[in-house]
Amino acid sequence: MPPDEPPSDESEPDPAGERPGSGALGRFARRAARAAKRVRDVAEEHRPQAEQAARDAGQQVRRAADAARPEVERLAREAKAAADAALPHVEKAANDGANYVREHSDEIRGAAGSAGKVVARGITPAPLRPAVDAFEQELTRKDEAESEKPAAADSVDDAATDDAGTDDTSDGDAAAPDAPSR
Repeated sequence: MPPDEPPSDESEPDPAGERPGSGALGRFARRAARAAKRVRDVAEEHRPQAEQAARDAGQQVRRAADAARPEVERLAREAKAAADAALPHVEKAANDGANYVREHSDEIRGAAGSAGKVVARGITPAPLRPAVDAFEQELTRKDEAESEKPAAADSVDDAATDDAGTDDTSDGDAAAPDAPSR
């Protein structure tokens, strides 16, 4: 081929004298192309029936939904009525639970604290348990000190009342200080 000529699009035969694509790969490619064309032709041939089947299926679904609508609506009404009937009972149970927690809050806190201690002790490695115990004792001492502070303030108030001349130890039946004794 001369340098000034553009390359041709036609395939030149290979040196063995065969046409390009005449080998096993070429035969396979031609067979695959023919099979794909046949499949495409069959699909196009059956397209009208497939479209009709899809339309029929859509209509059947719409009819089934329309037929089920009254039953679904009835079930929804029944569920709402059941929920409305159960509402007062649920509210009462919730209020009872809240009242129980309010009445037994100290016991619940104590049980939760005990459970927390057991869990903390169980998950703490043995060498660190003395530190956890010391930390718990420190917290207990602080809680006791805080609970004693209001009591100490009350005792100061009691002392002030005693200085005013009233007797907190009497039960109210004693005679007045100016009255003669019996």
